[in-house]
Amino acid sequence: SGAHHFPFRQYKPLVTSYDYDAPLNEAGDPTPKYYAIQRVLEKFYSKHPELYVLNNDRSHKYGHSLPTIPPSSTKTSYGTIQISGYKTFEQILADDLLTVTTKLTNGPKSMEQLSVNNKSGASQGFILYTVKDILSLTKGLACQVTVTAVADNAVVLANGQAIFQSLPSINQFQFDLPAKTENLSILVENMGRINFGPMLDRSRKGLLDKVLIDGKIKIKEWIVHVLEFRQGTSNINGWKSVQTTPDAKNILHDGPRLFFATFPIDNQQLIGDTYLNLDFNWSKGVAFCNGFNLGRYWNVGPQRTLYIPAQLLVKGVNQIQIFELYTYGSNLTLVDTPLLNQR
Repeated sequence: SGAHHFPFRQYKPLVTSYDYDAPLNEAGDPTPKYYAIQRVLEKFYSKHPELYVLNNDRSHKYGHSLPTIPPSSTKTSYGTIQISGYKTFEQILADDLLTVTTKLTNGPKSMEQLSVNNKSGASQGFILYTVKDILSLTKGLACQVTVTAVADNAVVLANGQAIFQSLPSINQFQFDLPAKTENLSILVENMGRINFGPMLDRSRKGLLDKVLIDGKIKIKEWIVHVLEFRQGTSNINGWKSVQTTPDAKNILHDGPRLFFATFPIDNQQLIGDTYLNLDFNWSKGVAFCNGFNLGRYWNVGPQRTLYIPAQLLVKGVNQIQIFELYTYGSNLTLVDTPLLNQR
């Protein structure tokens, strides 16, 4: 059937919704491939109205016919909804429902090697590496920092302000750290692992080797925050009021944010499947509906919408949360048609 990565599980970078020419799409509806298969079976059944199956030396005769195709699920457009609140990156890191924290004393480790989740490591989401007192190493001077190995996508913050971002295709990078920087943080996104072959045990995520100041001073002590969103986002409080410019791209200078929006479904309204459409004012991140992780989005395309099954929705108030890395818009749209091949 058509596939969907709920929540983070995708391997090499791949869109959240995919079907590989499947006979059913992610909503369970027939596709052209389904009807092509149906035509082949009709042709076969017309020539072979009875089927003989040999089982344990006994022959069984079966009559057969094609089943009736069930109706496609109801699709509903709930319209445009406004972003009403957000949590800063600092608030996110302080929320025990969203993050798990640990310390490292001999350089960075990959997320799989961390002593979290009963020492089984972290497997998905994001990982933040922070040096609280980088001044003790830099003496307050401007310097160059080298990240010798990283997977996959990284955002660098100095004193809480974004100063550099890397591309997923780059596995090492350098950046200039401003003078008098007190706190250095590197946020790494796990964008998925390989799922077969001899490299399975080498698909590590996070900072994978040493981080150097001016090519020689190794940063050993790190505070690590893991954001796997294992408990979802439905029980989060303390949202700040958001101010956005309508139809404009707002840049996140102070790190990622978690945004919040709601939409109602009244008792007389039929609940149907819907699709979350984030316009190009949103860049890259993860979306949630009523606390459930819908998957990743990225404005490079080709996927423009995320599927929301009707089973995730309720009569009354429904919540959408967006964890965005770079830029954000003022609204979201819930449409009744998927957009999966858009550039």
